[in-house]
This record gives sequence, structure tokens and C-alpha cells, in this order.
Amino acid sequence: MHVTTCRLSISPDNTKLGRIPSISFSTSGCPLQCDYCYARNIERRYPTVARAWAGNAWYFREHPEAEIVETIQHEIAGARLFRWLVGGEFSDKSFEIARWLAAEMPAIQFMSYTKRAELGKIPRPPNFVLLLSWYDILEATTINAFVRAIDDLARDYGFDGSSIITPKLTTCKHQLVGMTCAECQTCFRGESLIIRLHH
Repeated sequence: MHVTTCRLSISPDNTKLGRIPSISFSTSGCPLQCDYCYARNIERRYPTVARAWAGNAWYFREHPEAEIVETIQHEIAGARLFRWLVGGEFSDKSFEIARWLAAEMPAIQFMSYTKRAELGKIPRPPNFVLLLSWYDILEATTINAFVRAIDDLARDYGFDGSSIITPKLTTCKHQLVGMTCAECQTCFRGESLIIRLHH
């Protein structure tokens, strides 16, 4: 069930994340429209989720940044972790709001994946981990070549989860053993390159 405030929908949890609040946007705003995208599949299977995510995209376009930050602060006060973008992608405005929110709420660890590599070069607070999501490299290369390619991209663009000497590589624990993100928290620490199976 989503908490909806003036058409802003904040999900308090889901089966993969566990008890971690999140905000997502319609996948129509993604720079890539991938056939294997699990978020697009969610939108097709669950019309209420699709409407909530589209409503969030509308809300972020139409409301002032300060109002959005204040609304989210009120709704997630007391949380330890927060996830951006279970579905969708950052616009320039929503990324600025994400940075602002992390600066205003240093006790919360914020995390997101993005396909917009250029966002990694924009400074962000230390409690905002940003990870590069790029299945296409994995599809086109061996796992060793993938590790080198993603580490180069991550380092070049300033993303978390990369090591100049040797990247740490792990597979998503939810896909391996059903562990929730709230239980694992590897992505939130930005310590490893996470390989996720297509789902």
C-alpha cells in the first residue's frame, strides 16, 4: 500500500526492499526503454502502481522544490534508509531534490540506481549513495570484461561502489536467497558492484 499525499505516492515497503520507504517515477521518463525492464513489467501488471508512479512524475514537475522536500521530510521522518527509483529515472529537478533531501536529513541513508551516468559527477552528501545501473554492458561482455567496464565508468563518473584497484563484485542477495534490501544493505553502503539477474 502506498502513502499518497496530494498525489505524491511514497511506498512504505515492498517484498524486495522490506521496510524501506521509496519513491518511484513512471518508466516513460527513462533514457532507455529496455525490453527486460522489471519496472515496466510492474507497471503492466499493477495499474495502481503505474498510476502512482505517473502521479509522482507529475507532482515533481508541477510543485516547487521546497514544497516537495518538506512533504517528503514529513512522510519519512524516523526512517533509517530510503530508496529512490524502484522504477523510473531522475529528472534534473528530482535529482536536485534528492540531493537537497539527503543534506537536510543526514540520519537517513539514501540510495538510488541510475542509468544517467552524468549524475555521478554532481557532488552529493555522503549519506546519498548513487550506483550505476547498466545491464547492457553485462549483456555484451564476459563477466570479467563487465567488471572492468563498469568499474571504469563508475570511477570516471564519480559513482559509489567502485574500487580503483579491484572492484568488489557481489550478486543481489534478494535474487540469490530472498534476503530483503533492509536485511542486506550492501547497496546502501556503496561498497560493491552489484550484479542483478534480469527479472
